[in-house]
Amino acid sequence: MVNTIMSTMKKINKEKGEHMRKTILIMTLLLAVSLTGCGTTQNKNSETTVAKSMTENDYNKAVEKLTDKSAYQTIVEDFDSDNNKEAFVLTREGKDNEAVEDKFELWFSNGDKTEKIVSDFIADNNTSITLFESGKDKYVLFNKAQTTQNDEMEAKIYGVSSEKPAELFSQGRMNILVEKGELYTYDYTYFVLEPESKDWMSQSEQKYHLKWDNENKKCNEYKAKVMSEKEFNKISNSKDVKKNIEEALKKEYSDGIKNVKYTYLTREDNTLDINMVVTDSEGTKYKNYVTVLYEDGKIGTDVELKEGNKKASVISGSSINLKTTKEVKEKLSIPNPEEITEDVNVIIHKCEYKEGQKTLYCTENEPTYDLKFLGFKNKVYITNFALGNITGENESLALVIKEKGEESDNYAYLAILDYNNKKSYVTKTDILAGQGRDEQLNLCDVTGDGKDELILSSEPNTTIDWNLYGFEDGALKQIYSNVEKQDLESEGFKTELLDDYKVKVTGNNFSQTISLLDLGVKKDDLEYKNPKDLDKSDNQNARVYKNGKLLKKYKNQSNVVEIKALMAKDWDKGFADYDYFKNIDMDKGICTPLRIDLGDAEIGTLNIYLKYDKADDGLMISRVEVS
Repeated sequence: MVNTIMSTMKKINKEKGEHMRKTILIMTLLLAVSLTGCGTTQNKNSETTVAKSMTENDYNKAVEKLTDKSAYQTIVEDFDSDNNKEAFVLTREGKDNEAVEDKFELWFSNGDKTEKIVSDFIADNNTSITLFESGKDKYVLFNKAQTTQNDEMEAKIYGVSSEKPAELFSQGRMNILVEKGELYTYDYTYFVLEPESKDWMSQSEQKYHLKWDNENKKCNEYKAKVMSEKEFNKISNSKDVKKNIEEALKKEYSDGIKNVKYTYLTREDNTLDINMVVTDSEGTKYKNYVTVLYEDGKIGTDVELKEGNKKASVISGSSINLKTTKEVKEKLSIPNPEEITEDVNVIIHKCEYKEGQKTLYCTENEPTYDLKFLGFKNKVYITNFALGNITGENESLALVIKEKGEESDNYAYLAILDYNNKKSYVTKTDILAGQGRDEQLNLCDVTGDGKDELILSSEPNTTIDWNLYGFEDGALKQIYSNVEKQDLESEGFKTELLDDYKVKVTGNNFSQTISLLDLGVKKDDLEYKNPKDLDKSDNQNARVYKNGKLLKKYKNQSNVVEIKALMAKDWDKGFADYDYFKNIDMDKGICTPLRIDLGDAEIGTLNIYLKYDKADDGLMISRVEVS
């Protein structure tokens, strides 16, 4: 009986066990089915998954599900040190890797979520992503490449924080590369100027060293400062370096060199850039530079000549996005340097004179600007502006400012906005503002110290008034003003008529006897005739000779042949047209052409060339030519 009961119990337990196993199996299958298709959520630009241990191929597949492009480059790393890997995937539309241009996208995936972080764009096939490591931290460099440097070129640096992509740096018109753990970029400029051309040609590239601030997650450049020729010459082995450079230049320009102009930039990474403008035997100008080490008061003597000139700054933290507009209704903007935290975006209205326009002054219908941060209580006009390396450290914005008020006593102001150092400088000039002409502002390194000086000019009443300003000791300083004195121009020269149709011009260590006939004046127009026998349109005041002999009453008189003040070349539609301060060749100097008048007619030009004299800290006449 007992055996029968035990046998029956075992049978029941066995049947229960089989039933339980079947039940568990069915539940497991149901759970697996319920999970199928529920492990991902998907939309157009992202996908969420539950997988965490993914391979590079897994990441590529996750991205390719969401785009019509193929994975081109992939970087998989644990970027945020949380023991989970993330991936940046660059996709490309074309299969032909030799194509010059293609369509790309940039994606990010943390294993749980895949998202597009840079949307569809067209770029050069050198577009890439690169791993960059700083200490224990890892980042991705993204370069949107272009065939030539333009606004579509871009560099970004990404990190990862809490498994999300973080854009740490973005800069247009550049790409960044990694060499031995250091960041570098190239800038592209033109470096050849033919004698008959007004513009520099032939593109060249200049290499710049960038620094990564790992603590603050920022990319900066090694700051540059201008070094003067005098400071360079004080370096103990500067002569050896100059000698090596001169030998390299002789090899490069074997046909001969007329002259070389040097400027210098020292940088925080213990380097010294030596920029050169070389004029060859045919008058063609070339820009070259060498970069040498500069430590402990000595510079490296190994020189490698490269094309172009180095700039003080290439990163947007110190450069300015300047836009000009003809629309007066567009929102204009001149930011306060002290308040700038990101990009500097300046929008200025540019006055343009038009044919048939009734406005007397360029500022008559101009919009105004609130520049209280410069000390102006009321809104002011901006009559001109320019960008340049004025302070010697970086690119700054120069403004010509006109206050509202009486035109007869309203002098222009010059302002410098240094956005990189969050500083502003302003000074009042002796140039009358808005006197029927748009003030002209030109930048040029007149003093040879590597910084841009400012030449402000205007044509208030037929003659050209102009000032030259430089930046020194944290302030704008006037170097020259022809409003204050004319001794380097018309008042510095005298004329004396001589026999045989000649005139002697003297002044400022200059003396030259000129034949009036060589200037194109005819003998017959110089010989005295009875005014009754002449037409009223005849230049009677020029008839001062009789048979080549100067009439007595004109001896020792300087008002027959006069040297006139600097005037505009032409008046285009009633407005002054002159280019004396544009594209200045400082090997010759600033040319101020003065008119030579005989009687009532212009017969020639006295070309005065002005150069900076360091000893007197002012301008001096370097040469005079008659034409």
